[in-house]
Amino acid sequence: ILVSAGFDAHRDDPLAALNVTGPGFLAMTRLMRGVADELCGGRIAFVLEGGYALSGLREGVGALLEGLLEASSAPVPEIPAPEGSVLARVVARAAACHARSVPELALR
Repeated sequence: ILVSAGFDAHRDDPLAALNVTGPGFLAMTRLMRGVADELCGGRIAFVLEGGYALSGLREGVGALLEGLLEASSAPVPEIPAPEGSVLARVVARAAACHARSVPELALR
């Protein structure tokens, strides 16, 4: 799995206004590790590609590295996106797009 690891979603970033925090990036890293463990024997690569706030890069990259260095990729509890939020719409679109390859996504 190749992950485009951009941190412009960080709460301090002036562009995206998505308000993701360090714990949020840690949770996403844990989720991706779990997906990689399940689908491809844990093979995963993260490529740094964005972020316009130094504080966001520092916190986001730190959280990503923390998640990668953990002993195991413990399952992360599912937290639903707020109904009608931009995040909910993005997740729904991504799931619909990838459901052709991963049929389980169509069930959500």
